[in-house]
Amino acid sequence: MYMRCRAWFERKMYWIAKVDFWGSEDMHTCDLCPYHWHDEDEELFDIYLDDVEITNSTFFYDKKKQEIFEKDIVRFSINDGFDYVVDCVGIIKYRSGQFVIDSAGFIYDLAIDDIEVIGNLYENGELLEV
Repeated sequence: MYMRCRAWFERKMYWIAKVDFWGSEDMHTCDLCPYHWHDEDEELFDIYLDDVEITNSTFFYDKKKQEIFEKDIVRFSINDGFDYVVDCVGIIKYRSGQFVIDSAGFIYDLAIDDIEVIGNLYENGELLEV
């Protein structure tokens, strides 16, 4: 299995193209490429890892076949145990060796059928205030 990672750098999302772990820890760098295909930005080289926020792929996909990443904001529905379906909003987190959905402090398994990515913490943090 390979890792798919995104990076939040200077108020913009990028794909991580390469990571260099040579030298001391404060010298580790990465190369970034545009996240959206329509971006005109050039690749960025030798960006210090301390300067980026890295999010990993969960290797799960939402109901629209969009890949789900750590710190994505998702909408999902659950059964509350009393024959009611409740719509929830939560954020993807990595806890105790697995990716989970944290919704107002309640933790849910990521393997929910009716899940949809509606944004991410960096670009759409206001979605969590609902």
